[in-house]
Amino acid sequence: MNPRYGKSQNPALLDVSALMAGEMRTMPFERQFVMHLKEDEYALREPAVMAGTLTNMAGYITFEATLTVKYTAVCCRCLDETVQTFTLDLDYPVADQLENSDTEEYLIPVAGKIDLEELARLHFMLHLPYRHLCREDCKGLCPRCGHNLNREACSCQPEL
Repeated sequence: MNPRYGKSQNPALLDVSALMAGEMRTMPFERQFVMHLKEDEYALREPAVMAGTLTNMAGYITFEATLTVKYTAVCCRCLDETVQTFTLDLDYPVADQLENSDTEEYLIPVAGKIDLEELARLHFMLHLPYRHLCREDCKGLCPRCGHNLNREACSCQPEL
């Protein structure tokens, strides 16, 4: 529990009710929160950070934010653990309700709040790179003995 938000407040829940009611025009925010992943493949190094602005332009509300997540993954060439930084810009219109069922293109606050953790988790899992490298010039493993060629050369003869 983060003492900054008290016992009942969740830092991932962004209260936008005043903006939706037209009481304010812009609402800048920056939140750090723990993102709970269902996958065991990635270990988060620190809380996720989402910073941005909501803007009410005569009833048309926009959500613009940048999501940053530091995580650990396995290099696809040498199998060493590598720390990666995921950054993604998000841009959504916000609506309190929709007449049709196509809600994927809009953020719809529930009880006046946007769940930043749910939004972050969705985009993190959908936009992660398929493969990770510890560095661009990773030499990988020897196909014969499995030695990590980044650390030192092995004694295997190269294939012709």
